[in-house]
Amino acid sequence: MDLEELDRLMEKKRMRGYWTREEPSYEPLSSIAPFVWKWADIEEVLEGAAKAVDISKAFRRNISLVNPTGQPKTINMGLQLVLPGEKARAHRHTGEAIRFIIQGNCKAWSTVDGEPMIMEPGDLLLTPNWSWHDHENDSDEPVIWIDGLNASILGYLGLAFREDFPTPQQPQESPPEYSQHLFSLTRSKRSDDPADLPGIPYRYGWSQTQETLNGLKSSAGDSCDGLILNYVNPWTGGPTLPTYSCAIQLLRPGLKTKAHRHTSTTYYHVVQGTGASRVGKASLGWAKRDFFVVPPWSWHSHENLGDEDAILFSMSDWPLLKPFGLYREEIEGEEVPRNRKRWFRAGREKSR
Repeated sequence: MDLEELDRLMEKKRMRGYWTREEPSYEPLSSIAPFVWKWADIEEVLEGAAKAVDISKAFRRNISLVNPTGQPKTINMGLQLVLPGEKARAHRHTGEAIRFIIQGNCKAWSTVDGEPMIMEPGDLLLTPNWSWHDHENDSDEPVIWIDGLNASILGYLGLAFREDFPTPQQPQESPPEYSQHLFSLTRSKRSDDPADLPGIPYRYGWSQTQETLNGLKSSAGDSCDGLILNYVNPWTGGPTLPTYSCAIQLLRPGLKTKAHRHTSTTYYHVVQGTGASRVGKASLGWAKRDFFVVPPWSWHSHENLGDEDAILFSMSDWPLLKPFGLYREEIEGEEVPRNRKRWFRAGREKSR
């Protein structure tokens, strides 16, 4: 039997030899391209959804951000709208979710595992794996927030479980800000092992986040990201949630960051300011409330083109990659030794 005969036999038997493959790439090739969603377009769709979608029938008034070149395989981002007087039914799912509030007030809240958490602009709320959650807007204006999830990878793995609560809303069994007190830096003695908790409900209030940004604004920051803060999980001390993490970063007027690339996918939301991000050969101009995505292993840098501080909220899947040695990062102008089997940057620490 010669090689051609072997190849035909393998094709017939639904097999394939490694030697029939094309020359392998020695760097990952992303299946998606960088893309920006402008707020004017999103707002038009949200206004239409407010009139056309009844959440008592559609369950959620949720709009996903769809990249025309393909969706990331690990994380998703979209927006949700709840009108005055509406209540979104309680349910739970294996997907981990975050809510970053774009428009809201103290009369709107999300109840997560019995704890009501108000939804004010700039707040970040955590809905961990398999946590009951529902939303209510008791104010006189619409509430809008970012929905970030890991639904893509759960769908790929076939592990997207979901369950409705027995009643439309769950009972509020904990006082407001209970988790913030329970998991603060001064906390009661607990016997729980962080490894036993897949996640905890939590609210990162914008006032505290903004105060930290302002307090550190005079520091040198990061050459690639400006002043960047990670939303650290208050119980584990690690990433925001097990499979993805969130960050907030500040770019001072006139700042142009150094280019870098990493194997993680990152979604960005512009909280404040105007600027542009160079992603590969594309230049993505952005302004307040716009969204954009940076695909894995794409050289990218940011520039603040306005007269005020630019603030970006981001969501990245690096926590899913690091435990398996799949997270890598390169910084423009910094040589990476060829014999280095694994490297990653966490802050400014590197393992060789």
